Amino acid sequence: MIKTTIRIAAAALVFLSGAAQAVHAQEDIPLVNTQSVNMEGVNNLSINCASDSVIIRESETNTLTVHEYMSKDRQRYYAKISRSSDSLHIGTGKRPLWPWSWKARREIAIPRSFRGNLRISNSSGSLSAGTDFSDYQTIDIHVSSGSVILSRVSARTVSLRVSSGDLEISGVRGETSFVSVSSGRLSVATIAGGEHGLKLSSGRIRIGALEGTAAVKVSSGNFALERARGRLDADVSSGSLTVGAFSGEGSVKVSSGNVSLDIRELSGDLRFDVSSGGIDVMMPPGLSFNLDALTNSGSVRINENGAEVLSAGGKSTVFRPIGPSPEWTVYARLSSGNLVINRR
Repeated sequence: MIKTTIRIAAAALVFLSGAAQAVHAQEDIPLVNTQSVNMEGVNNLSINCASDSVIIRESETNTLTVHEYMSKDRQRYYAKISRSSDSLHIGTGKRPLWPWSWKARREIAIPRSFRGNLRISNSSGSLSAGTDFSDYQTIDIHVSSGSVILSRVSARTVSLRVSSGDLEISGVRGETSFVSVSSGRLSVATIAGGEHGLKLSSGRIRIGALEGTAAVKVSSGNFALERARGRLDADVSSGSLTVGAFSGEGSVKVSSGNVSLDIRELSGDLRFDVSSGGIDVMMPPGLSFNLDALTNSGSVRINENGAEVLSAGGKSTVFRPIGPSPEWTVYARLSSGNLVINRR
C-alpha cells in the first residue's frame, strides 16, 4: 500500500513538472516553417485560427507571410494555404491525436495595402492583433470558443459574432455593423459610424460608447451600454439592458426583464412599451418633455428630486407637460409592469 502511494505521488509530481515546463515552453516554441503568398489580385482573405495561438501583424510589402512555431515539427501540421481566383484561405493543418504536450503559434503578416474582405474564425485557442484593421470592405469575425483580442477595426460592413468564448475590441467603425452574442462575452470600447444591429441571446455585452442608429435586441443575458448618442431602439424580452449617458431619441420595448436608462438630453421623441418587467429612467430636472401615458395595468411614476409629482396606474390616460416649454414627447404604453422616471 505504501509503495503504491509513493508511485502515485511520484507520477503526479512528474505530471505537474511536465505541465509547468509545457507552459514555460509556450514562450520558447521554435520557428519550424514560413510560407509566403503574393496578394496581388486578392480581394477576399479568410483565416481559420482553429485551436492555435494566432498573432496578426502588418506587412509593408504586398506579400502575406505565415510564420509557424511548433513544439513538434511535422509537415502535416503546417498551415494549409489555398487560392481560388481572388480569394485566399489560410487553414490549419492536422493536429496530434493527443494534444496535451502540443504547443503551436502562428504569426500572420497581412499587407497594409490589402483593403478587401476579411473573415476570421476562431474555434478555440487565442487570437490577437498588433495592428488595426482599417478601411476594409467587410470584416467578419466569428468566435465559437477561445479568446480574441483586437485593437480597432473599420470597414463599410463589420460583423462580430460570438457563440462562445470572449471577444474584446478597442474600437469599431462601420457604415453598417452587426453584433451577435449567443453565449460568451463581448466587450467593445467604442462603436461609431452609421447603423448598428446588436443582438444578445445569452452571455454578456459591454459597450463603452455608441454613436449612430442602433437596434438592440436582448432575449437573455446582460447588456451594458455606458454611453450612447443618436437613435436607440431596444427590444428586451428577458435579461437586462443598462444604458448610461444617453443623448438622442428612440424607443424601448420590454416584454420581460429590466431596463435602466440614464437620459442626458433628447433630440426627438421617446417611446416606452411595457407588457411586463420594468423601466427605470434617470434624467436631469431641467429636461422638459410632454408625457403621453396610457396604462391598462401597471404604473407610471415621476419623481422630482426624490418627491413624487405624478402617479398613474390601472386603466388611465395622462397627457401633461413635465417642465417648462417641452419640445419632445415621451410616450408610455403599459399593459403591465412599471415605468419610473426620476428627475434629479
